[in-house]
Amino acid sequence: MKKIILCISLVMGLLSCRSTKQYHEITSGEIYFTDTQKYRVLKPEVLDEPLLVRQMIHGYFQNNEHTMLAVLNCDSNLMSMTLLSPIGNTLYEISFNGEEVETRGLSAFASGDPFYVLADIQYCYFPEDVLANHLADSGITMEVESLDDGWIRHFSVENELILEVKREGRSVRYINYLRNYEYMIEEIQN
Repeated sequence: MKKIILCISLVMGLLSCRSTKQYHEITSGEIYFTDTQKYRVLKPEVLDEPLLVRQMIHGYFQNNEHTMLAVLNCDSNLMSMTLLSPIGNTLYEISFNGEEVETRGLSAFASGDPFYVLADIQYCYFPEDVLANHLADSGITMEVESLDDGWIRHFSVENELILEVKREGRSVRYINYLRNYEYMIEEIQN
């Protein structure tokens, strides 16, 4: 009897960690920047220069901390990011070609709306002028403060600060005040 219970538990555990593959059409590319303010993610075609960034990400949400490795690879045709466990196993992959988003990964990661992940990447890495103009069309203000070795981007709606991205050297700190989460991103040199 104990062997049967053990086998059932093992099978259930494996099924709960299954990998999923999902596609999302661009028609659902709108996200809520605030509880009422919508924003449509930019297509990768606005990128002038390709990005290839290896990262160590420390995420903080609801008193939990998560650390993972990531590889961000973007050009004018495709945005993609792969999240890896500390030992190098793929946890989650997302890619966006401007028309559809593909996600792969453990069901716990892949169940959320991938357009929020894409938006967070864009707030941190997309060109300032293109991003500011696109956000302004949605009623979102982006102000940039220059630093000696970087910048701070302040994103607000009706003078209420919603999120902030601060870049200093090879470090990026992302804070979403409205949703109460934050990332610390350390870019790893080749």
